[in-house]
Amino acid sequence: MESFKAYFLIFIFIVITGAFGYWAFIGLKTSTSSFVSGVNSEDVGPIVTSTPEQAVLNPAPVNETNSSEEKETTPPKENEEKINDEDEKIIEDLEKLIADKVLMKKGSQGTRVGTVQEFLIVYGINISIDNDYGDSTVNAVKKFQSEQKLSADGQAGAGTFQKMIDWLKEN
Repeated sequence: MESFKAYFLIFIFIVITGAFGYWAFIGLKTSTSSFVSGVNSEDVGPIVTSTPEQAVLNPAPVNETNSSEEKETTPPKENEEKINDEDEKIIEDLEKLIADKVLMKKGSQGTRVGTVQEFLIVYGINISIDNDYGDSTVNAVKKFQSEQKLSADGQAGAGTFQKMIDWLKEN
């Protein structure tokens, strides 16, 4: 009878361990968060959330290029000669925000918020890059919007992003 209890307890332990392992594997497989070290959010694609509970993963477009093909180069236009690499990166990121129809408002978080904060620093507003759309970012965006003759509501959407791009290209 003692050996039956021992075998029964071992069996229960194995079943519980197997069930937990299965649950952990399935949970990792379907997770939309990227807490894995070394994963760049640009490689995965943007995560757009309306609330923390409703995360939607948009796959990043895959650029298929043949290494044997030569890229066509066009001479830069007059206003493009002034754009440095840092500004070009910000412009690309802002264009992605427009294409993904992103609306940022108080409480938004992530590297996309950091892009707006980077622009605001280039624009001349003293703000820190913390990837958090808090009061200081709202006030900085309001200042930019009012100076650019936009509705100064502190939210950043396609119109604000386009004005940011235009400003970078002009200055």
